[in-house]
Amino acid sequence: MALEQPECPLTLHALSMRHDETGSTLTLRVGNDGKASVTRYTITAWVMMADGTPKGSQRWQQKTALEPGEARPLSLALRTVRVSPSDAVVLAVLDTQGDAWKGDEKLLEREARAVAVR
Repeated sequence: MALEQPECPLTLHALSMRHDETGSTLTLRVGNDGKASVTRYTITAWVMMADGTPKGSQRWQQKTALEPGEARPLSLALRTVRVSPSDAVVLAVLDTQGDAWKGDEKLLEREARAVAVR
């Protein structure tokens, strides 16, 4: 699942997750709903146990520009944390460049914990 981030120019929509012996691969759609190009951005995934306890997280820096109104699929390899069937994986944008924006990482992690226990 992806957090709603009203001030962020980018939106994330989780599409699928597959698992193999090396870890998990997340497939999502990233869209630029802003009014300017986003030249770089950082995405974080938190892996949360069913009670909202974090198991770990992983970040990805993306350097592919997104023009206003553009959306594209993105596959991310989650290798730092093993995902169990009862875990929730919560995605969020941490920051963007070009159309500059920065989220509060501690607040986003608290939101990820809250979403995981719903």
